[in-house]
Amino acid sequence: MAHAYFEIVFDDSDSMNDPLAGLTRLEVAKQLFEKEIFPLIDNNTEVAVRLLRNGCGGKSEYFPFGTRKMDCLQFIRGVYATKDTPLFNTMKDALETTLKSGANEKTIFVLTDGEDTCGLSIDKVLTKAEQQYFKQINVILAQFAVSGSYAVNQLSHLANTLGAKTFNFASGAGASLSSIRTELKTALNVVGMNKNELLRHCYEVLPGKMVEWKDIEAMGIELHQAKLLYHEDFLSWEPKYNALVSPVELAELKFLYGIRFKTGIGVQMMRTMLSQLVKPYYYNSNCIYWHFEEARWKYFPQPAPIVVERVVEKEVEKVVERIVEKEVVKEVPVEVVKEIYTDKVPYDMDSKEWYRKDRLYRVEDIPEEDSNSLQYKYKAQMADMSNIFLLKNNPFEIKPKTIKVSPGDILEFTHKKSKGRPKKKYN
Repeated sequence: MAHAYFEIVFDDSDSMNDPLAGLTRLEVAKQLFEKEIFPLIDNNTEVAVRLLRNGCGGKSEYFPFGTRKMDCLQFIRGVYATKDTPLFNTMKDALETTLKSGANEKTIFVLTDGEDTCGLSIDKVLTKAEQQYFKQINVILAQFAVSGSYAVNQLSHLANTLGAKTFNFASGAGASLSSIRTELKTALNVVGMNKNELLRHCYEVLPGKMVEWKDIEAMGIELHQAKLLYHEDFLSWEPKYNALVSPVELAELKFLYGIRFKTGIGVQMMRTMLSQLVKPYYYNSNCIYWHFEEARWKYFPQPAPIVVERVVEKEVEKVVERIVEKEVVKEVPVEVVKEIYTDKVPYDMDSKEWYRKDRLYRVEDIPEEDSNSLQYKYKAQMADMSNIFLLKNNPFEIKPKTIKVSPGDILEFTHKKSKGRPKKKYN
C-alpha cells in the first residue's frame, strides 16, 4: 500500500480550448502539470486522474496509475476538452475513491477554469457527512484563468465549505507562460505542496510610525538582546539606541526575538529553522508557524476570497433620487411583486421566488423572442446573482403596487407585512 495517494481532478471542459498565453488553456495546463506539479509528487505516491462527468448524471472517468507517475503524465498529455463542467458531482466521485485508497496521506488536486454548470449548490450535491470527510483530506483547488465574479465566488464558497486550500492564477489579461509558471510556483509554495521553495515574506512594507527604543523596551525587548540577534547574523539591521526603527524592522525583530528568547530554542536549531525562510526575516507568527512533526514552516490556511462589487451602492442612491423626483412613489424602498427563477428548479416556468430584501438587483432588458426559451431560462439562472432579469410578459403578474423601471436601474426591495390575515397567493 502506498504511503500517499494523489488524485488529480482535471477539467476537460470545452472552455479549456480558449486561448491563453499564445496557446490554449488546455495546452498551458498540460505544460504546468509536466514542469511544475509532477516534479513535486514523490515517486512512491499512488497517482490517479479523474476527468469531469459527461453531463450532470452518470459517473466520471477514473484512471488509476499506481506509482507509475510517468504513465499518469503521458495520459494527461493526451487529454482533450469537449465537456461542460459538472465539477461538484465529479468531486463527489473523487471523494469516494480517495477514502478507499487506504493511504496515510490523501490529496485531491482540482484544476478547473470555471464554475460548476449543473445549477445546484454544493449543499445539494454533497451531504454534510461528505463535506466533513473532505475536511479530513488535503484538497487543493486551483482556479485556472477564472476571472468572473460569479465563478470566483462559487469556487471560493466551495473551498470554504470543504476546508480546501485554493488559489487563483493565470487570470490576468496578457499573461505570459513564464509569468503563469511563476504564479503557480508561488501558490504551490503557499498551499504547502512545494516544499523545496523557501517561504516568501509575509509582507514587504507595513503602515505605521517610526519607533524609538524606549518604546521597544516597553514591549520587553532589550537593546542588548537585539544586538545579539544582529551579531548572530539573524537580524538584518544593526540596532542603535538613538536610531529610529521602522514598522517592518520592528516586525522582524519581534519575530526573531520570540524564537530566540521566548521558546528557549538554541542558536543552532534556530539557524536550521530559519534556513527555510528568506532573509531579511519579515515574517509574523500570525502568517506562518513551525510544524514540529514535519519539521518545517507552513503558512496558516486563509479563507477563500469573495468578490464584492461595491460600485453598486452609489448606483442605488442615483436610482432612489430619480424615482423620488419623478414622484413615481411616495416612499423608498418600494414593494414590487414579480418573480425570478432561482437554482431551486432552474428550468421550471412554474417555479416562482420572491425578491430577497437583502439583495440589490440590476434591471436588464430581455428581448421578447428570447423570454420564454429554455436557453434564456438557463442563462438567467446561471447569471451573476447581483443581476435580475424582468420579463416583459409575466404570466404570473398580479396587481400589486408597481413602479416603472428601466434597464440599468438598481433596485432594492422590502416585504411589507399585510394587515390582518395574509391572503393565499399561490397553491
